[in-house]
Amino acid sequence: GDEADKFYIVLRGRLQVESQGNVLAVKHAGDSFGELALLSQEKRTADVIALANCDFATLSRVDYLEVVQAKAKAKRDQKMRTIESASVFSELPPQVLDTIADCMRPQKFSGGDLIVQQGTASEELFLVTRGVCAVMRRLSDGRRDVTLHIDTLHHGQTFGEIGVIRGEARSASVVAVHSGEVLAISRIELTRIFSGCPELRDNLERAAADHPSDADILQAWRYDEAWASYRKTLHTQVTESSEVTWSSQGRPKADVNSLSVFDSRTYQPPQDMRSRQLTSSQMFPWANQYLDEKVLPNLADMFVTDDEPPPPPGPAGAAEPPGREAGREAGSLTSRI
Repeated sequence: GDEADKFYIVLRGRLQVESQGNVLAVKHAGDSFGELALLSQEKRTADVIALANCDFATLSRVDYLEVVQAKAKAKRDQKMRTIESASVFSELPPQVLDTIADCMRPQKFSGGDLIVQQGTASEELFLVTRGVCAVMRRLSDGRRDVTLHIDTLHHGQTFGEIGVIRGEARSASVVAVHSGEVLAISRIELTRIFSGCPELRDNLERAAADHPSDADILQAWRYDEAWASYRKTLHTQVTESSEVTWSSQGRPKADVNSLSVFDSRTYQPPQDMRSRQLTSSQMFPWANQYLDEKVLPNLADMFVTDDEPPPPPGPAGAAEPPGREAGREAGSLTSRI
């Protein structure tokens, strides 16, 4: 029933908070009390009884409210900076950004938490404010189901655009890599904002359209699978050479011009014929360029390259390019792969 004029911080001792004979809490050093009545501008609703000798630090109501308001303003400013950093919000009018900030609510998560699940209803748009999130999509390539990591989200990036714009179920799952926080705004609140700001709807439509389709993701995955197979085969051919010449530094040499992924005993063409183009000769010019520019300069002493390189190998089963066999016989091979 007392007037609320101070905020208390316990420095030493122990206190008990009671109301109508019921014990509500026990306070120790480092705890505080008295803020509810200060914020509501009402009289005290509970008794605080010292259970031992106590010391306190106090703030007057005016000072306490000033501190609270400053903290709230700093938090609001940080929230606005995060919202403005998102591409879908960055160019919206200030009054629209204020409305969005009022509607967005923080949600905290721990590492491994499933923030949204593929196939569930889409009710919210999310903005990452802290932490890292992994976007996972489950797809079928016609023979099996695969779950692929298709994106990683950081501070200022959004997810959930497709669901809130098109009213579709979640197209992917989002998992927290480690602890963090997102801001969430409901689909209902977004729809209300759309009526006064069609630019926001347009921004979200463009963001949704930028997401890769299932076909694009599967094609990239098949390409990665084929490239991984190519690298593994190339490594096997170099390391399993039956005839080795050693350099002056004591490192083995191999003639990379004689290497062909299709000559390897371990090479297996993809069973899925739809991905056959990924292992055709169109792939190898890029692979050869990558090896020439990124790999071989660092290993130059390990390889003999006296002969002119043959053209990139063609698809499995294709005829040998003219001169291929002659080049093999006439060349100075120091390693037979």
